Amino acid sequence: MLLVNAENISRKREQEICFHCNPLVELVASLHVLSNPDHHEACQSWIMKMNSILDKGLRAEINYFATNYAQWLFIMDIVTRVACEKERSCVEESRDFEYYLSKVEELCDEDFAYAFLSIGAFRLSRETLREWMKDPDAISKEKLQKIERYISPNNVIMFLRNIDSYRKRLLHIFRAYWDRAFGAFWEESLRSFISDAVVKQKVTAGKGSVVDYIMSVHELIHVEDGKLLIKKEVDYEMELSEIGYVHVFPSLFTGPHLMLDIWGNELILYYNLDFYELDRSAPVPADMLECLKVLGDESRLKVLKLIWEEGLTTQRLAQILNLAPSTVSVHLKLLKKADLVRCKQVKKFVYYAANQERIEEICQQLGEYLS
Repeated sequence: MLLVNAENISRKREQEICFHCNPLVELVASLHVLSNPDHHEACQSWIMKMNSILDKGLRAEINYFATNYAQWLFIMDIVTRVACEKERSCVEESRDFEYYLSKVEELCDEDFAYAFLSIGAFRLSRETLREWMKDPDAISKEKLQKIERYISPNNVIMFLRNIDSYRKRLLHIFRAYWDRAFGAFWEESLRSFISDAVVKQKVTAGKGSVVDYIMSVHELIHVEDGKLLIKKEVDYEMELSEIGYVHVFPSLFTGPHLMLDIWGNELILYYNLDFYELDRSAPVPADMLECLKVLGDESRLKVLKLIWEEGLTTQRLAQILNLAPSTVSVHLKLLKKADLVRCKQVKKFVYYAANQERIEEICQQLGEYLS
């Protein structure tokens, strides 16, 4: 097995399985979820959080492409094409979000349109696409019957007239969405979660044949008479002997669907991850946990309540709580170490007051963690 950065390629019988941890692919998959929330029950709290962050203009752009261009599903083909092309080269280099974004910019118009309209999935030829690109207004509706179920003829023609401007609009959405919301989510938790999934799937793939692994990805994938058969709204069929590369993208945002694509001798599959598993795997922030441990004592909570509005001395707290001054001092020392109280000396007396700002931060942090 060959390790290429965060991707693992498993070689068997001249076939290769490449597992990807790709920020741009996952970003576009999440745009599908944002645009189609009813089909993704496990993502509801995440969707609400993202919508609260994104501004009205960006949400409108996201919804425009969702409404008019197959709920972002065909646009996913663009970024997976870029990811598969670059990983197949096995070049040892750092690959971040901007790297993949630049590769989308570099695609020629024909390749961009081929993926955007999912030409291959509808068994249309590149020659047909080239004819359409030369004169979009001359395309008859009969020629668009295969695509019409997903993209209206008018929207196909509109795209073909304005390929460059549509590409720029998409790149603007990707960058704005990354900067305002998705980038932080990726860096804080999603990257490591998908990387762990890549490692697990690599082990699974190593236990059997490539075909066995492909069939394990989803119940709709079958093998009959030497052919890979996938029954969807658009059926997919591929001779097993023709499969060269299998690209697998573990994704938090593709379930419960079976998402895939075929490019020549390459099969692209998405392995559905469980959103609830991400919640379970999220680490508890260490500073928050330490503060909660300090607060997990009845006497210390009473101390904080007493000094919430005004500062009090150790002696005064001891009198009110009917505790020994030394005991109160221990409680105050722990609270101060956790930055939950502040002290101020006035002449020979030391007054302790609650650090309201820090306590409110911990409450907010706890709320964000639980949600």
